[in-house]
Amino acid sequence: MDNIREKIITINSVTNLNPEDKKPINFKDENGDKYVLWKHKKDGTETMAYSRFKNLPYGGDGATIGIAYNEEQKTFVNDKGTEVPYKQRSAVVVKNPNEVRPSNQVPNRTASTPKLDTQAPRTEVGWDKVSMGKCKHAYLVEAFKAHLGNPNIKLSEMEKIAEEWAKASMRILPTPTPMEKLLEKQGIQVGKSSLDTNEIPF
Repeated sequence: MDNIREKIITINSVTNLNPEDKKPINFKDENGDKYVLWKHKKDGTETMAYSRFKNLPYGGDGATIGIAYNEEQKTFVNDKGTEVPYKQRSAVVVKNPNEVRPSNQVPNRTASTPKLDTQAPRTEVGWDKVSMGKCKHAYLVEAFKAHLGNPNIKLSEMEKIAEEWAKASMRILPTPTPMEKLLEKQGIQVGKSSLDTNEIPF
């Protein structure tokens, strides 16, 4: 019983349903895998799998079932005399899908089909530009509020001022050297930028 596998399948086609026919029932699942199901035991009594299978609606065609089966690697000789390997799956139990044990279940091949990525390709965001734009916008709003109604101030001038202050607020200040710290204590500023001022031009 160690070779028994379990699976949930949908039956696509069935042959040899005649109960008087001693041949086993053959059926295929949605992936084209073939299974054989014996109708009778050696003593002539019905197999448990056949008793359950024959009660399926529509002769089993189109039914979704749980199945326990044994898989064996076999060969047959074709018309050209070539030995061809194949897998024989013999159904031993037919059950409801919810009776299939997850630990024994063989995943359906359709479940492993890779999904297409329907999302739009991601583009790299220039966060420096985004931050610069937000900073500039904040200064521009303040400049606009300060000069609202002033006919002597042009929008282009306010935009230049806002951009200058946005650049100033986003720049990384250099770490002063010990000499510069000493000079700063004495009130001497070295390399002072034109932007280093406490006065806002608006």
